[in-house]
Amino acid sequence: MSRKTRRIILSIALFAVFIALLWFARLVRGPLPLTEEKALRRLERQYLMPPGEIVEIIDDGDLNYIGVVTRSGGELHTYFLRNPIKDVDTGKRSRLTKYAGLYRDSAGLPGCVTFPATVHEYVFVPYGEGYSVTENRYCYLLKQEDGRAVRAELRVHAEIPDGTERSWTLNAERTNPYYFKFALTRTHYSNMDYEWDLNSLIGPFYPFPPEGTVAVAEARFYDAEDDLIDTMFFTVWPEQGGEENGA
Repeated sequence: MSRKTRRIILSIALFAVFIALLWFARLVRGPLPLTEEKALRRLERQYLMPPGEIVEIIDDGDLNYIGVVTRSGGELHTYFLRNPIKDVDTGKRSRLTKYAGLYRDSAGLPGCVTFPATVHEYVFVPYGEGYSVTENRYCYLLKQEDGRAVRAELRVHAEIPDGTERSWTLNAERTNPYYFKFALTRTHYSNMDYEWDLNSLIGPFYPFPPEGTVAVAEARFYDAEDDLIDTMFFTVWPEQGGEENGA
């Protein structure tokens, strides 16, 4: 056997060993994590959606998930992807999209929401059992592509059937050419009951407002000189589409 032939056989043997090691690692540790874009494309196929332009990846401190915003046909789409973490029982790494729920889009609506990032904390109480604190952070994305607008204000006003009214105001700076991103946070204490709030209206997240509640929003857009250049009115509860109105 010539030296050249032995080298070829040795190379083939080493390659076979390499493949075997990869197979063994996959068997022991589970599938390797996918990149964010590959995971997103796989999720789009799952929802029968065409590939969208990735306009933002939102990492809001949730150790388990990240949010992805895409744009296609003038509409926004939001997904959340699972980070590659190990299963506590098997020790295997999970695929990035092993669990990915709450797909939302802005079709027929002025905007859509991102999946809430969740942060848990346990508070110890002297001589007691303590309680947990859950903080949910998410964003409401309001479509607006006028390059002159650099700041936006969102006012939400709700009327409840018993005659009472509630109002909220949010502000956002331009960080994306396609929308304004309004950040919201809800904090829940395990020793207290949930109460409906702004998150219930524009999330919409449980608990929902009383039956018969109507909530409308007014968005105001300002230029670099802080002059009002446009307004938008739409209903946020019950959720439905809106229309733009020039200032």
